[in-house]
Amino acid sequence: MERELAHKGVILITGVKNMKSKVMKLCDCLMLRKQLII
Repeated sequence: MERELAHKGVILITGVKNMKSKVMKLCDCLMLRKQLII
């Protein structure tokens, strides 16, 4: 039981990290576009 919970926790954490990196890339793209427009 504990192992299953730990495994799910690891998957959840990696998922959150992936989401954050995707969001950061999106923000970087938006910032670059704003700089190009200005």
